[in-house]
Amino acid sequence: MKKQRLSILRLFLNSIAIISIVALFMSCSTGESGELKTVAKAAPALSRPDLDGNTVDLSKYEGKVVLVDFWATWCPPCRRSIPHLIDLHNKYADQGFSVVGVSLDTKPPAEVAKFVSNFGIPYPVVMGDQQLARQWKLGNSIPAAYLVDRDGKIVDKIVGYKDQNFYENLIKQYL
Repeated sequence: MKKQRLSILRLFLNSIAIISIVALFMSCSTGESGELKTVAKAAPALSRPDLDGNTVDLSKYEGKVVLVDFWATWCPPCRRSIPHLIDLHNKYADQGFSVVGVSLDTKPPAEVAKFVSNFGIPYPVVMGDQQLARQWKLGNSIPAAYLVDRDGKIVDKIVGYKDQNFYENLIKQYL
């Protein structure tokens, strides 16, 4: 009986440790600690199917300003950001601006697609994973967005929630 209790306790503690590690890696950020970081280097490759099965290849956006937004459906600051990104995408699309969403959900793509539909997200959304997050040097907080200029270089990394005015002022510099 004592061995069984110890086994259950070990299992419980291991589960808590795993959950803590996952939570640390995929924590949401409200932006209080988020900083604007200028990086100015070539954007990593990004070529994945969107939720409709069409390939989204960042290299095809050359000549455009692109905001690559890493987010998840369960992240409150991410959800607050989406309406701003929709507005900006629609407002500046004719000037060569686009948003590409990267969902870091572990939910099936069909569930993310339902979320995208319910929110009316007009820009492409692809499913991301830890490998893609490492390639982009995401860190441990979302939302996180990378502004890619017309030459395919990352010019800014934005961590945490930012309002529409913040993004608009930043984007206008590169249009």
